[in-house]
Amino acid sequence: AARAAAAAPDARVRVIDVPGHARLRDVLRAAVPACAAVVFVIDALDVKQQVRDGAPILYDLLVDKTLRRRRVPLLIVCAKSDIITAAEPEAVEHALATELERLRSTRQSVSAHVGSTAGDDDVGGGASSGGGDADDALGDPNAAVDLHALDNPVAFAATSAKDGDVDAVYSFIANAFKLARVTADADDA
Repeated sequence: AARAAAAAPDARVRVIDVPGHARLRDVLRAAVPACAAVVFVIDALDVKQQVRDGAPILYDLLVDKTLRRRRVPLLIVCAKSDIITAAEPEAVEHALATELERLRSTRQSVSAHVGSTAGDDDVGGGASSGGGDADDALGDPNAAVDLHALDNPVAFAATSAKDGDVDAVYSFIANAFKLARVTADADDA
């Protein structure tokens, strides 16, 4: 956060680290309304398992009405890129898009069979509960999931904490903070 704050010396950036465990979903829900940006970390050494475990959380973030309305940017970090067997960001993106498409299809099927039910707007509400409306759909339901064609800007970056190669994360946070300040200033006008 220190490098991000250096880009805007008068600013403080609050970073909330929420592990992906289901028991901590309430912490994530509580943090979402105040988010100026989301950094979503995938272990690039274990993409198959990481995508399977993380895609439902990412799906809920991407369809969250608060995040969508505010167009909160998301950075998907492909961690451990220093290791030769780590997947490239493009491979992680493809795996995530494929899994998100599978989830979208499953959730739409469940919703069609169960019928529309009242869900809340928070992460883990509407779409994941099997109910919801068309706003719960991820992207165009008649097309393949394209992470770059969603309401929220989505970017990918390869990083290595071991090598100190995390500049993409600092830049993303600094840019997201600047965008949040510009948006807040425009809303106040």
